[in-house]
Amino acid sequence: MGVADRWKDWEEPRQQGGMRFVVPRLTSAVKLLLIVNAGLFLLLWIGPKFAGAHADAVSAWCIEVFGLYPGGWDAPYLPIWQFLCYGFLHDPGSLSHLFWNMLLLFFFGTLLEGILGARRFMTAYVGGMLAGALLHCIAYGFGWIVDRPAVGASGAILGVVVACAVFRPNHTVMFFFIPVSLKVLVAGLVMFDIFWAIESVGDVHTGTAHWIHLGGAAFGFFGARGGLLKLDLLARFEARRAIRTEERRQGDEEVVDRLLKKISEEGLGSLSEKEKAALKRASEQPKR
Repeated sequence: MGVADRWKDWEEPRQQGGMRFVVPRLTSAVKLLLIVNAGLFLLLWIGPKFAGAHADAVSAWCIEVFGLYPGGWDAPYLPIWQFLCYGFLHDPGSLSHLFWNMLLLFFFGTLLEGILGARRFMTAYVGGMLAGALLHCIAYGFGWIVDRPAVGASGAILGVVVACAVFRPNHTVMFFFIPVSLKVLVAGLVMFDIFWAIESVGDVHTGTAHWIHLGGAAFGFFGARGGLLKLDLLARFEARRAIRTEERRQGDEEVVDRLLKKISEEGLGSLSEKEKAALKRASEQPKR
C-alpha cells in the first residue's frame, strides 16, 4: 500500500461508530519546506531586533527587497529573485499567516507528495508560486491592485490543494469539523478568491494577494489535468544523458575495433595522428 493510500484526514472505523482523525506521515519535501518557511520567519522576526531602534526599518527593507514588489521594478535591473523569494517569506508581524499556510502544507502537501513523489511535488509547489507571482504582476499592470510588496506561500499551497482535488476529487477532508469532499472544498476556496479579487480591485486597504492565490490555483488545476505534474523532467534528462553516454561508449568501441584491426594488418605506423588520439581517448574511458 502506497503513501497516498495510507493518507487520510479521517476515516470511519468498521466496527466502531464515529470518526477517527489520522495525522499523515511527514514526507521529505514537505519537511524541508516547513523548515525553510519557519526558519526564515524566525530570522525575519529576530534578526532585525539586533538593529535596535532601526529594527522596523530593517524588517521593512527585507520585505521590500525580497518580497514580490512589482511597483519597485522601475530600476535599471529586473529583481527576478523576488519571484521565488516572496513565497518563502511571511510577515513577521503575522504568526497566524505562517501557521495556517504551514498547516495546509502539512496535510495537503503530504497527500500530493505521496501521489507524485518528492521531485514532482516540488515542481507543483514552485510552479504554483511562480504562476501566482506572474498573475499578481499582471494584475498590477492593469491597475487592479495597489503598489505593495506581497509575501507568503499561499499561492504555492493553494496550487497544491487544487492539484490534490484534481487527483483525488472525492477524498474526504474535515472543514471546521464538517466532512466535505476535496472538490467541494477547492471549489469554495477558488470562488472565494475570485469574488474578493474582483471586489477589491483598486482597494488600498486589502491585505490579501488574491491574484497570487488564483495564479497558484490555475497552475495546480491545469498542471494536474494536463499531465504536467506527472512529468519528471529531471528523470527524463538523466535518462537521455545516460542514452547519449551509452551511444558514445558504443561508438568508441567500434572505433577501437576498427583501429586495432588496422594495426594488426598494417602496423602501428599506419595510424594517423588523429587516429592515434582517438585510440588514446577511447583507452582512457572508464571500463564498465
